[in-house]
Amino acid sequence: MQPIAAALPLCLLFAWGLQSQDAGSKNSLAHFQAGEAFFAQHNYQFAGLEFKAALVGDLQPKWTEVWSHLELGKVWDITRQRSRAIHEYELAQATKDNTRGALDEAAKYLKVPFEGS
Repeated sequence: MQPIAAALPLCLLFAWGLQSQDAGSKNSLAHFQAGEAFFAQHNYQFAGLEFKAALVGDLQPKWTEVWSHLELGKVWDITRQRSRAIHEYELAQATKDNTRGALDEAAKYLKVPFEGS
């Protein structure tokens, strides 16, 4: 999946995030996109925090759940925490949401760890 927010300047992303904070910080899409931006910058700690925040948000659109689990799994793989990565890929599969091939990607990374793009 191509990072949607990766091309946004980080200051713009933070401004957008502050607006979502006013709405109760439950905007899963905003958190997911912030996670993508941090991931693209190799800032895996903040990426992981944003993907986790997406999972406790409003889960709208619905695909943010499966893809947050997948991206969080990638964070764990890159940071050499394979057991945590496997857990996230299994949670992604449990959603049964195959938006944009999510279940295929989860199955792939259950077999072979994600190593980066």
